[in-house]
Amino acid sequence: TTTTTNNNNNNNNNHAPIVAQAVQGSIRPPTAFANDNNNNNNTSYYTRQQHLDSYLNDDTLKRSTRQVVVGIDSTYDTVFQTTQGNALILRVHLPPSSPPPSNQQRRPPVMTLVGIRATHPWLDSKMQVVGYPQIMSEPSWAGCSLGTSVHQIVQHFQLNPPAVLEIRDEGLRKLQSTLPQPPNDTANPPPNYGSTFSADSVQLPRVPLQFQELDDMTRPELEALLNDETQFLNFVKTLDIFHQLQSKRTTVLDKNEKMAMTNLEKEQEYLALYQETSELQATYQPKFAAFKALLDEQEQLSAPPDSRSILKRLHKAKREAMDKSDQYAAEFIDGESGDDVRTFSKNFLEQRHIFHIRAAKEERLKNGNGGLVR
Repeated sequence: TTTTTNNNNNNNNNHAPIVAQAVQGSIRPPTAFANDNNNNNNTSYYTRQQHLDSYLNDDTLKRSTRQVVVGIDSTYDTVFQTTQGNALILRVHLPPSSPPPSNQQRRPPVMTLVGIRATHPWLDSKMQVVGYPQIMSEPSWAGCSLGTSVHQIVQHFQLNPPAVLEIRDEGLRKLQSTLPQPPNDTANPPPNYGSTFSADSVQLPRVPLQFQELDDMTRPELEALLNDETQFLNFVKTLDIFHQLQSKRTTVLDKNEKMAMTNLEKEQEYLALYQETSELQATYQPKFAAFKALLDEQEQLSAPPDSRSILKRLHKAKREAMDKSDQYAAEFIDGESGDDVRTFSKNFLEQRHIFHIRAAKEERLKNGNGGLVR
C-alpha cells in the first residue's frame, strides 16, 4: 500500500493543499518504457522529457508525487508507506541534461530519503540512495528509465523498510499519525528487553486431591491433629508430597548456589566491562552532540529553497537596482557624475536592465507560471 499526495506537478496557479490518502495496490512498472532497467542495452540514453513522462504520468506514481518547488522541474517528492506502517518521502533530483540537439539525460538522478534519520544497507549517512547500482554512474544509467528506477527503489524500501531512528520533518510526523498501521502480531509478541535475566520456572510436584492417611481418622482425631502443632508437623513429614518438595527444594538451592558462584567468578570481568562502557559513553555523548549539530546544519544547507525567502530577496535587490539607477540619473542632472550623454545613456540603461530582470524574476516566481529567468 502506498501513501499518496495530490499531484501539483502542473505549472498553473493551483495551490491546493496536499492531502494524504491511501492507494490500494502495489507499485507497478510504468508502461512508457518497454525495456526493464535490468535488461537495458547500455548504449543509449533517454531524453530528460522522456524520463519525466515515465515518472510523472504513471497511473500510480503521479498520485503520490509532487514538485518540491512549483515551476522547477528538477526535484520531486514521492510519498509511500512501508510494510511496517512508516510513511517515507523519496526525493528525486534530476540533474540538467545534455545540450541540444541530443538532449540526452546522461547524468543519473540523485535520490534521498528526506525528513528522517535512518539506517539501511541502501542508504549512506546523508540518507542518499547508494545501493541501487543503476543510478551510481553514467554508464550504468544508460538505457534506464526514471519511472522504473523510482518504482524499484520504492518497492525495495516498502518490503525492506529502513530502521527509522528519528522523524525530523513535522509534516511527515503528522502524516504518520494519520496512516493506518499494520495489525500487531499478538501470537508471537516480542521479548521483554527490559529484563536481562530469565530464570527457569520451577516445576513443583502436583498436590494430591486427598490424603489416604486421613481417610480412617475420626473427627476428634483430626481436631487433635490440627490443634497439636508438633503432632501435625510430624504427620506432614510422613507424607510423600513433603519428601518430593524437599527434594525439589534441595535441587533448586544447589542450582542457585552454582549460578551465584559462576557470577562471582565473573564479577571482576563484568566490573571492568562496565568501567570501559562508562568511559566510552562519556566520550560518545559530546561527539554525538557535535554530530547532531553538524547534521542539522547539513539538512538546512541541503534543504530546497524557500519561495518566500527568494521573493523577499528578489524584491530587495530590485529596489536596490531601482534606487541606484535613480541616484545615478539625479547625479547626471546635477552635473555631479561627470559623464557625457553617451556614457550616461549606456550606464543608465545597464542599471535599468538589471532592475527589469530582477522584477521579471520576482513576477514569474510570484505567479508560479514558469522557472526563474536566468
